[in-house]
Amino acid sequence: MRIYDFGPSFPRESPLINNVYRALVVILLTLVAVSANPIVPVSAFDPSTLSAVAPSGRLIFAAESGGVWNLFAADANGGAWQRLSANAAPARDPAISPDGKTIAFRSRRDGFWEIYSMPANGGSPMRLTRGMVYSGAPVWSPDNKRLAFESYKHGDLDIWAMNADGTQPVNLTETSEFQDYAPAWSPDGKWIAYTSWQTGTQQIFVVAADCTVGCKAFNVSQNKADDEEPAWSPDGKQLTFVSDRDGQRAIYTADFALAGLKNIKRITFSGWDDQPAWSPDGKWIAFVSARPTRQPLYITSAEGGIPRIVDDSDMYAASVAWAPDATVVLDAPNESAGAPLYQARP
Repeated sequence: MRIYDFGPSFPRESPLINNVYRALVVILLTLVAVSANPIVPVSAFDPSTLSAVAPSGRLIFAAESGGVWNLFAADANGGAWQRLSANAAPARDPAISPDGKTIAFRSRRDGFWEIYSMPANGGSPMRLTRGMVYSGAPVWSPDNKRLAFESYKHGDLDIWAMNADGTQPVNLTETSEFQDYAPAWSPDGKWIAYTSWQTGTQQIFVVAADCTVGCKAFNVSQNKADDEEPAWSPDGKQLTFVSDRDGQRAIYTADFALAGLKNIKRITFSGWDDQPAWSPDGKWIAFVSARPTRQPLYITSAEGGIPRIVDDSDMYAASVAWAPDATVVLDAPNESAGAPLYQARP
């Protein structure tokens, strides 16, 4: 679940309200979860899923501290968060292009939340959307040529696709009168998965990525509970997503099929887990998990197991993405304009 800030024409985020809201929700859900679903004992986990091999790669994400959102990076094995280029702030929803050369994100630097991109090795952000309404959650196509995103451009929240330079935007969910959000582009380039309220609950739908008009969407989660925030495995065979189908908000994985998800498996048991992201090697899933006063970043085996906390700071993390190459490293922290976001190891 995400708390939106849509800009001047919508109520702005209040850190105090958000903190109180999150605390109340976590406490309430914890009480409900304990009564309805006893805590899963450690013995319920498969010890074979706990690997002594540490995950490699960088996590790129947004985090809020003191009411300000910025982009950060962290080693998947833990350690201090490092702020990325000051050129992007205030910023959320980072997305690294598959070739590692460009980062897309949403920023309110010009008054409204819009989509921007900038070179990963530093440079000035380029504004890609100009609707003077909320646009966010950009994701890249596998060939680096297009971006999908969510936007209120036509009055309701829809899934859009456009060229990487912002040209030729197409509304992929124009026929839907419901809120559609959180796009995820399949590795083979054929499908865009997203969350929709079409059935009265949040469900995972897919739509053909190359559609231009009258696009047909398919409900692949087909569940009475809420399923949302899909993310593809690197081989495109599975989706990870958030669901409360067992009474707790948790991360699940499932085999993808157009007729409906198969072999659905719950892999986290924290009670309020959100925004999963698959590692490039397919072995790990990063996610955030709300606590009364913070929202830390975790990783867990894609097969399930005991999560590892990446950092236990007092900030709220969100919008997690893995660097596309496990050898990606971060430049030395630098707050100056044009400072590199990250660069590949030679």
